Amino acid sequence: MLFRSTEGSSWTATEVEDIVWLGSSDVAESLELYMPEYAVAYPFGCQTNSKGLFRKQYADGILGLSIHETSIVNYLYKEALIPRNAFSLCFTREGGYLSLGGTLPKADYHYQPMQMTPLTREHGYYSVEVVRLSLYGDTIVAAPGKYGNNVRRRTSDIDNLRLLRDMHAGKGCIFDSGTTDSYFPESLAKIVQKTVMEYTNGGCDFTSSKTRRRVYSYEEFLQLPTITIGFANDATIDVKAQNYMENVPIDPSTGGVIPWKGTIPLTNRIYFEEADGVVLGANAMLGYDIMFDVQDRQVGVAPANCHLSANAASGLDADAL
Repeated sequence: MLFRSTEGSSWTATEVEDIVWLGSSDVAESLELYMPEYAVAYPFGCQTNSKGLFRKQYADGILGLSIHETSIVNYLYKEALIPRNAFSLCFTREGGYLSLGGTLPKADYHYQPMQMTPLTREHGYYSVEVVRLSLYGDTIVAAPGKYGNNVRRRTSDIDNLRLLRDMHAGKGCIFDSGTTDSYFPESLAKIVQKTVMEYTNGGCDFTSSKTRRRVYSYEEFLQLPTITIGFANDATIDVKAQNYMENVPIDPSTGGVIPWKGTIPLTNRIYFEEADGVVLGANAMLGYDIMFDVQDRQVGVAPANCHLSANAASGLDADAL
């Protein structure tokens, strides 16, 4: 068995089968309450070798939730242990929650209703259609037709179509929670850099790998762009600087930025290095409830208070939308 993530980390393993269930950190409670009701016979891999981030990060394994018959979500659904072949994630920097069978029954923590956007590929990834890309609210790329009507772009018609093609080429634009950072086509770097330089008066080399890590004052940090990605059916994600810049001081109870004096070193975890396609990693999902709906082949997006929802989450008792 071989696994390779989109950012290059990999492992090899021997496949085994055992009784698997998701419980709590209390062993006795898991055995008494969760195993009898939620356990399934499930094949998984015992690692024999690992490379890349799997050797350095705290977590040394991965729970694969791609669109595949061997996904544990699919196993639970086939055994009628969850109401829907779907799951949702609501990330904070400290954790968040994973809800199996849909999203939490009460979406009181959603700031806006969940918008669904259809999957566009049959390759196992959660690939969706990008219809708009904006920085500072200034549109760089917009799909022709209704999504591009009355939109003033920073690119010519020819460049606009080329950049759209690059974002949808290869694997397409995928939601990939197993990848920490986010990746865009290299062809976007020039127009993104030009836009950032204009809004920061030439003060930010945003796309260069040479200045990926540097010191920022709080005032300089506030000038960094929010990257807005629009999908088909009006689903939208705002990727904020506090989420893609590593080492930003965050209040763990609210997720808000803690202002600082002087300067601190920050690292930009948005990369413009792909030959084609887009990978929206975990840092693009922070602050959103993302539902991965295999059953109806769609992804749901809702801005949410993931700190509140993490406290409300409880085991496998989620209902489908």
